[in-house]
Amino acid sequence: MLLQYLDVANPSPAVRRWNADRCSTLQSTALSALHQLAPLSTEQYVSCGGIATVLALMAHSEKPSHVEATLRHLHALCSASADVAEELGAAGATGVLMQLVQERPGWPEGARLAALLMLSALCSASAENQRRLRKAEGVAVLVAQLSLACALDPSLPSPFALAVLDAIWSCVVPDRKNVAKFLVADGMDLLLNLLERSHKVRSLKPAPDRHFPPPTSTTSHKAHRPLALSVLADLLENSRAVPFFHEWRSDLNQQAAAHLLIGFWKVRILEGVIGGCMLRSEGMNVQSSFLELESRWAHHHRSV
Repeated sequence: MLLQYLDVANPSPAVRRWNADRCSTLQSTALSALHQLAPLSTEQYVSCGGIATVLALMAHSEKPSHVEATLRHLHALCSASADVAEELGAAGATGVLMQLVQERPGWPEGARLAALLMLSALCSASAENQRRLRKAEGVAVLVAQLSLACALDPSLPSPFALAVLDAIWSCVVPDRKNVAKFLVADGMDLLLNLLERSHKVRSLKPAPDRHFPPPTSTTSHKAHRPLALSVLADLLENSRAVPFFHEWRSDLNQQAAAHLLIGFWKVRILEGVIGGCMLRSEGMNVQSSFLELESRWAHHHRSV
């Protein structure tokens, strides 16, 4: 009954008699009701053709509000049943989502964010959907979105950057072939560039206490750094990614990726974030650890 209001391919006579504004209102109401009811009986929803109907609506709708509502609805279904995620992938959801992820002129960012989150849900629930994403050239699309995230103002919070990183973590990192495509498309460079932009570390200036200088100040937004570091850590579990990590050099000061990560650790330690409030003697031990790490990295870099 509710699905007939969403069937844009074969609208029923009961729907055709309404004007466009009234049909839009009915579709919004039907989506809201399905959002509540469909997760309670996913098998019946699938058997009634719900997936094909909703995907067609999402692909052809010119109303961003309807697309966002549809994506929220499908996300709830994936959370309720992994089988729905597989059904969605088999029905071509990945290709539809790829089109939505790529920016549409005049559309609000919310639809693109919802599409990225939906991609994450699909690939987290089904390894086969990770393969389908690769076949739909989805890895290249996600790398392009990561490039856009790098170009954003790093001093402002960015839900878009978080959504892109989450999609890469769920859709690319678990699949070795997806990782290979990501690396060849300069994905590692972009990920490290984004990390660097999230944390502009200046040189430590001499302080009255040379053993425990004050933390450096940062001007960049840090919200996506934990997620980016998590993506990087899991990416480096794949041995193919390690050479790309070591080959990266900063466009700002030519530092290596390992030095960038040590810089993160320095500032976090010196700010007293790790280990709570740090004693001065502990600070001296940390400084010694810094020197030892940097010495080891310099030796490794010379050897390679």
